[in-house]
Amino acid sequence: NQTEGNLGKIIHALIACAIHDDVTQAIYTEARRDAIVSISRICVTVGITKDDNSVSAITSQLLEEIYSCLFEALKNYSIDSRGDIGAVVREATMQVVVSLSQQVIAQQRQLFREEWCMYMACGLIKQANEKIDRVRHVACSCLITLLHTSTEDTPYLPHLAELREIFPQDPSELLIPTESFKVTVRAIKLDT
Repeated sequence: NQTEGNLGKIIHALIACAIHDDVTQAIYTEARRDAIVSISRICVTVGITKDDNSVSAITSQLLEEIYSCLFEALKNYSIDSRGDIGAVVREATMQVVVSLSQQVIAQQRQLFREEWCMYMACGLIKQANEKIDRVRHVACSCLITLLHTSTEDTPYLPHLAELREIFPQDPSELLIPTESFKVTVRAIKLDT
C-alpha cells in the first residue's frame, strides 16, 4: 500500500494545514476544519500502535503531534465579516479530540497522557462558556460524552464521580448560557 510509507507525511501536511501560522487568513477556516476531520478519519482507519517504528498506524510520536495540533486548533478565533468563523474549527476539534481520546483509550490505553486529558477537559469547559450557542452546545455534548457515554472511563480525569453528578446526561439541558455557566463553574470549583 503506497500510503503506508507516507502516513507520517500525510499527517504532517494535515497538521500544517490545520494550524497554519497565519490565522488571520480566515479564508482557510474550512480547510483547517477539514484537515482536523481528516486526521481523525485517518486515525480511525489505520489505528493506533505503541510500535514507534510502524509506518502503517499512528505511533506515539505522531499521536503527540496530533494532540498538539488539536489543542492549538482549539485556540482558533479567526474573524472575518461574518464574525467568529474560527468557531467551525473549534467545533470540529472538540469532537475530534474526544473521539480520538476514546480511540486511544480503547486501543492503546497506556499511550494516553495525563496532560492530554487535562488540556482536553479545560478546553472543553472553556468552549462550554462561549457566547455562540452552537459552540457551547458542541462543547457540552463532548463533555457529556466523556462523562456519561464513554465505554471506558477516561483516565486522569479528576473528580469523575462529581463531574458525572454535575453534568446532566442530556446536553439540551445546557443550551441556555446561564445553565451551562452554572454547571461549568461548579466543575471548575472542584479543583479549588
